[in-house]
Amino acid sequence: MEDVAQCEFYNQEFEDDPDCLSRFLATYEKYVGIHSGTIVDLGSGTCNFVIELCKAYPKLNFICYEASKAMIKIAKQNIIENFFEDRITIVEDNFFNADGKFDVVLANRVLHHVNDTENFWKLVSKLSDNVLVCDLERPKQLNHVSPEFPIDLKNSFMAAYTIDEVTKQIRDYNYTVSREEHNDSLCTYTVFTKKDT
Repeated sequence: MEDVAQCEFYNQEFEDDPDCLSRFLATYEKYVGIHSGTIVDLGSGTCNFVIELCKAYPKLNFICYEASKAMIKIAKQNIIENFFEDRITIVEDNFFNADGKFDVVLANRVLHHVNDTENFWKLVSKLSDNVLVCDLERPKQLNHVSPEFPIDLKNSFMAAYTIDEVTKQIRDYNYTVSREEHNDSLCTYTVFTKKDT
């Protein structure tokens, strides 16, 4: 996403709906729960989710891959405003070029932008044994998408995958899919690796 107005609207969404960030924190704690180390975030956007994790877990550091210059500009402003320059590093690059081994690999609201899902999951499995991928679930019919949602969000819903499609994508990996339904009629899913018990 390179359109500045779209990026600013995306960023504003989190100020208008702070519950979105708190839900994400609860999801992270439920499925990952790692409080120290380094997370690689694929397609970080304006870094709102990463910043929330920084606030909650002072011993986490982040390497964030983002290709959009417009998103990165806003992300850097957000990081500076929250004084996290020493904990969040932005890499301006396609996240398919990410390399290394990390404590957690995170991809939030990214998968519906990915066409090459086979190589996406190969990359995810290579980067970490601890996986958290969250995204929108495509509705069975367009009329299930609230008319109040902006056109960008409707387009994202239409580009998203169904849980059955994601389940097929991850069949070669030891991942689990969980469906979450929210009060605002927003259905999402989470793909994660099971924690050792």
